Amino acid sequence: MKAETKKARWVWLTGALVLLTLGALILSALLDKPLQGYMERKLNARLKGYTVHLGGVRFHPFGFALDLTDVVIVQEANPQPPVAWIPKLSASVQWQALLYGRVVADFLLDRPAVYLDLRHVRAEQKSRVPLRERGWQEALEAIYPLKINEFRIVEGDLTYVDEGPFRPLHLSLINFRAENIRNIRSKEREYPSDLYLEGLVFDTGTVRLDGHADFLARPHIGVKSRFTLEQVEVDYFKPIVSRYNIVLREGTLSSTGELEYAPRIKVVYLQKLTVQDVQLEYVHKARTAVAEKRVAKKVVQKA
Repeated sequence: MKAETKKARWVWLTGALVLLTLGALILSALLDKPLQGYMERKLNARLKGYTVHLGGVRFHPFGFALDLTDVVIVQEANPQPPVAWIPKLSASVQWQALLYGRVVADFLLDRPAVYLDLRHVRAEQKSRVPLRERGWQEALEAIYPLKINEFRIVEGDLTYVDEGPFRPLHLSLINFRAENIRNIRSKEREYPSDLYLEGLVFDTGTVRLDGHADFLARPHIGVKSRFTLEQVEVDYFKPIVSRYNIVLREGTLSSTGELEYAPRIKVVYLQKLTVQDVQLEYVHKARTAVAEKRVAKKVVQKA
């Protein structure tokens, strides 16, 4: 009799768990579409000059996780093409932090692609709202109810296209990790969060950042890090230097140093800079003669 009673209890318990699981899955499926509309409105209410479109939103009740899929970000002044596409953005509880009595979140951007051209840049320059006040931090924080403590990017991609017959500036396979973001309310020029970035620059070169950051700094984050550039083709810098009547051909650039970028300080310290096999020409133009004399005069004064 006791064995039958115990067996019946197990049957009821198993049945209750199955019903609970099915109920949670059905509830999640019913919530996904309303949650998508709510999330879009919430994000766009915080952004200025940009609009977000979500392909889908999926809530996972058992892990209390949230997935945003096919996230498309457009600049309102130049809606085509979009400035960013994120196949998947995942937010979840950082379970390890619970051991220390902290309820915080992990964020993961899977293979995000950012595309910028000269029109996007000029629109930012003309705007009265600085990029740091566009609401990006606020929008990211609005996605999930818990504060972000770890932020990762896996195999990101960045492309910039300038005017003229130049090759696009391209960074690929970008892997980024920032940890311990919510550690403390730091003082000025204190950087409590670990930060690491690596990626492929212009198809052949590499970049690495290894340092610390303050993601709570206002009006924008602060970063202090060592950096390494290796075998970056200078040919890709043609669009930038051409504005100064300089022609670059071939060659590579390598560099190591430190940078500090924060609300009240912006410093780059080069420890080593190596330029190899570069062909450089300066082209004098009549229409820039006045500007050239002005620059030359300033150089003499500084010297």
